[in-house]
Amino acid sequence: MRGNSIISSLFLVILLTTLTSSGLAVLMDFNSVSVSNNSAKMIEWYNAIGITQSQYYIDFENTADGTNINNAPLFPNLVISVSTGGAYIRSNKNYFGASDPGPAGSTRALALTDSQILTLTFATPVDYISFFDIDISDLAYGTVYFSNGTSQRFDEGNESNYGSGNSATFYGLFDNERKISSITFRDTGGEGEFGIDEIRYGIIPEPSTLAILCFGALAFIKSKRKV
Repeated sequence: MRGNSIISSLFLVILLTTLTSSGLAVLMDFNSVSVSNNSAKMIEWYNAIGITQSQYYIDFENTADGTNINNAPLFPNLVISVSTGGAYIRSNKNYFGASDPGPAGSTRALALTDSQILTLTFATPVDYISFFDIDISDLAYGTVYFSNGTSQRFDEGNESNYGSGNSATFYGLFDNERKISSITFRDTGGEGEFGIDEIRYGIIPEPSTLAILCFGALAFIKSKRKV
C-alpha cells in the first residue's frame, strides 16, 4: 500500500514537470462559488499544483483585533497593502456586511471596503495563491501580475455571497509556467464591506529538487522489495 502511495506521488511529479516544461502558460482559477463547495475546490487546487499543503499560510488568528497591516512586514515573503485608508484585522461581523469573519472556525479576518483595492505583493514571485473571500458579490475581480511583465485579469463571477453567517468562499490561482509577483483584488458590487482570510501561497520545488525526490522514492521502493 505504501508503495502505491509513493507511485501516485511520482505520477503527480511527472505530470507537473510535463506541464511546467511545455512552454504553455495557463492561469487556472478555482472558484468554489458556494460555501458547500469550498473543500472540494481547495482539493482540486492542491491537486492541480501537485502539493498537499501550501508553503505559507496566513489566517490572522494570531494578529490582534484592530491591527493595521497595511504595508507592514509581518508575513513571510508577502506584503499586504490597500489603495486607500488602512488594512485592519477585525472580528466584528459589522466589518464584513454581517457575515462571519472568515470560514467556519475563524474569529478574525482582513476587513475591506468596496472603495479599496487590495494588493498582495511577493518579495520572491510565487507559483500559486489562494484565499477565502467574505461577503463578496459577483462583480468582484482582480489582476495577476507576473514576473515576466505580463498580467491577466480574473473574475470571481457567479457568486453573490453577501449576507449573514458563513459567506466565505474559496478562490485559488495557479499558473503552470509564469511566476506571480503580485495580485490586486476588489469588489464593487456588494454591501460596502467585504473581507479576505486564510491566504495560502508558495513556490513549487524546482525540477532538480523534484528529480532528487523521485530518485529517493524509487530507491525506497527498491529497498522494500528486497526485504
